[in-house]
Amino acid sequence: MPRFFSPVLVFTGGALGTWARVAIFQFGETAGLITVNAVGTLILATLSGLLFHAHAPWATPVKLFLGAGVCGALTTQSTLALMTVQAGLGGLTLTVVSLVTGACAAVSGWLIGSALRPSPRSSC
Repeated sequence: MPRFFSPVLVFTGGALGTWARVAIFQFGETAGLITVNAVGTLILATLSGLLFHAHAPWATPVKLFLGAGVCGALTTQSTLALMTVQAGLGGLTLTVVSLVTGACAAVSGWLIGSALRPSPRSSC
């Protein structure tokens, strides 16, 4: 893959991730925040589990587009931090729910990706 193509993949994926985040936030800020972070984590963990040790020529473009681009733009740590501070004591609940949801999404995604990953071919 030509080196100049990498930023195009990240930019294009980022545009899609940003559009998805804005669309999801239309359903409410708190629910939207938890949803985008959980979905982004699930996608990234699934991708990581699936492409763990992948050396196929298509693996890097997929990681750049979906991982860095889509998931990078979809998820938002800064909004979580801001909403946590603005919510006062309710921010503690938001933080705990976000962390637990994110951890569950990460474990689930890794397990899904690992299950979908092709087995290495035996050299018999």
